[in-house]
Amino acid sequence: MSSPRFGGMTAILSGLLVGLWVITSALDYDLFFALVPAALVFLVLSIPSMHAVQQGKHGAAGKIGYGLMMAAGAVLAVMFLFALIVEGVMEQSIEDDFSALDTVFPIVFFVFLAGLILFGIASAVAGVLPRLAVIAFMLAFPLGLAIDFATGAMDQDEAGIGFYIGIGLLSVSLLWLGSFLWSRSAPSAATPG
Repeated sequence: MSSPRFGGMTAILSGLLVGLWVITSALDYDLFFALVPAALVFLVLSIPSMHAVQQGKHGAAGKIGYGLMMAAGAVLAVMFLFALIVEGVMEQSIEDDFSALDTVFPIVFFVFLAGLILFGIASAVAGVLPRLAVIAFMLAFPLGLAIDFATGAMDQDEAGIGFYIGIGLLSVSLLWLGSFLWSRSAPSAATPG
């Protein structure tokens, strides 16, 4: 079973790095791109504690969502790290030399989102983790994408307002969930926040 303190620390670190995405994406795309694998790794490391602290109260849907998020999140982290190495160290274009990633990325991201939504709904219903934090965590990516699709920002090279809203919401929710986990000395001490 994963330690709530470790999960809390990794969720807080992920939340801080995700918060830096907002700042760095506007200033330096290379730095933004370098933060993505680290934030994803810390996010993936925090998920087992979110799962464990609920002690099965989030049911089968929560367990399935947990598994999907863990698998897809790990693959996404490796993909971003690979892209970072290829573009940063090897100075090759990821789009030109590794076009298969363009096909794989949306599939893996969709699996991650499906797991996130399943886990989020089940966790909100279970009520062990703070409901509002879980709902914000669950809706951050889909809300940001929906706003950017609706405003046409997905057709542009620059981040749209949906990106900033979604990432900001994700950062706040991770900081909240991380603080909740950090404050728990053992999974059995968990109560709604």
